[in-house]
Amino acid sequence: MNFHQTQQLLKTILNPFGSASLVTEDGKLLASADTQILKSTTSRLVVLQIIKKYLNPQVGDLFILNDPENGGLNYQNIFFITRLTEKLFLVFVKEIDQINFKIPPTPLFDKGLKNKTVWPFLVDQNPHANILSDFFEKSWNSVHELKSLTAYLSEIAITKNQVIYFKIVSQILEQNFNTRAIGQNETLAKLTSSESVKLKLTIDEKQNQRSIHADFSQTSSAGKISAASHIVESALVATISDIYGMTGFLSQPVLDLIRLSLPPQSMVSKAHLMGSHNLLLQKIVTEQVTFLLAGLNRKNKAVPAAFQLSPEFHVELQIEKNYHLISADAKKLVFKDFDYLIKSQKVSPLMMQQIDGNIKFKFKIETTENISVHPKLILHNRNSDFMTISGASINQEKATPLKKNDIVELNWNLVK
Repeated sequence: MNFHQTQQLLKTILNPFGSASLVTEDGKLLASADTQILKSTTSRLVVLQIIKKYLNPQVGDLFILNDPENGGLNYQNIFFITRLTEKLFLVFVKEIDQINFKIPPTPLFDKGLKNKTVWPFLVDQNPHANILSDFFEKSWNSVHELKSLTAYLSEIAITKNQVIYFKIVSQILEQNFNTRAIGQNETLAKLTSSESVKLKLTIDEKQNQRSIHADFSQTSSAGKISAASHIVESALVATISDIYGMTGFLSQPVLDLIRLSLPPQSMVSKAHLMGSHNLLLQKIVTEQVTFLLAGLNRKNKAVPAAFQLSPEFHVELQIEKNYHLISADAKKLVFKDFDYLIKSQKVSPLMMQQIDGNIKFKFKIETTENISVHPKLILHNRNSDFMTISGASINQEKATPLKKNDIVELNWNLVK
């Protein structure tokens, strides 16, 4: 199997799972992809190590968990871990609104069969049993369908073939890397009067090998805002892979390129309950790395002289146990499932207009169900009244309950 065949096979394996990683028996990353807003390559590697340490996964088993550090991810992100062959593991993450409780490392399928102890307790007794059953069964079926690739998987698992694949990925990385400048640059993202993220990025070359060192040593200690180190590293890995044209080749050689300095109690290394600030810190790190690398390559690309975070927000509209995302950045505003909510008479539109990049969007709550808005990420330098409920600004720190006849208004400016 040549390099291109191997790469195509890796894509074929990961595509059905969206955000997923294929990992060797000794923990080396063969391939990884992220399709969700929250990046999780490093998080998936952490999850795999937890399962391998405390359990003994066998081929045909499927394990799940949703909170690898007892605080650090919301419960809706479910990690699935399975052993595809004796030498290959698959880890993927999918989101489901109906899970609002902690799941520790749990065997869901044993040798391809539903776990007789776990399934009745986790699925059958849940008020959303049909939805959960469909969700978990489809996830397992996607894994089971990979059996048709067993012969190819066995070939990929051969150490010699992995060495060849990693060598070619390294060569591609080196070529892409050599087109970029080396040096050092740093920036500061101030979030509150006492909390900030300071990143010093150093790209150097020693013994003909380049490396990227991301140093967060001067970042504020964990306080009101924080996120687990694997959350920050996942954003870092995804951003660097994209900038260096390695997204389609994200594997161990890319991980080996990056070194981190993360103080153990800093705001970028300590999990926050329920991952309240994960998206915020991933956004900050993404923009900092992009800015700093552009600065090192200033001769090739004009960049702003000062670092400034771009405006963005993510808010979830929760109706009973279902979540609907409302988000906006410098280029667009999106309300996921808005058409569905109108058809189901849960909301009604009052105004939708865009004039010279100024968006005014207003809708009315029509349902008597339990409903609220949950801020997930609010980062902007605009008027604090960008979202109001019956004329009052939302609380940007916690969920705000809504009631029938409340009017929600959004005012947002796009970048021209």
